[in-house]
Amino acid sequence: MLARNPLSFREGKQDRFWCCLDWDTRLITSYHYSLRVNPQQAQEFLNKAISKGKPKYIQTDAGVFYPRAFKKLFIQIKFGINN
Repeated sequence: MLARNPLSFREGKQDRFWCCLDWDTRLITSYHYSLRVNPQQAQEFLNKAISKGKPKYIQTDAGVFYPRAFKKLFIQIKFGINN
């Protein structure tokens, strides 16, 4: 699963488009659009992303709000940097 949330600008606002990709098929499996960036929006996106099953791996853009959202959704979690 790959979580991407590039910045887009709408009348001076920073909107976010969150996208979950399946690495094997390269298909979009879920998405989320939000007007703000915070742990609640990250959790809402992750709920959509894991609705059909928990992923083996999660790669993000290193947003500071992900760890808090992950902890609320997953009981056991490993944090690491993959170089």
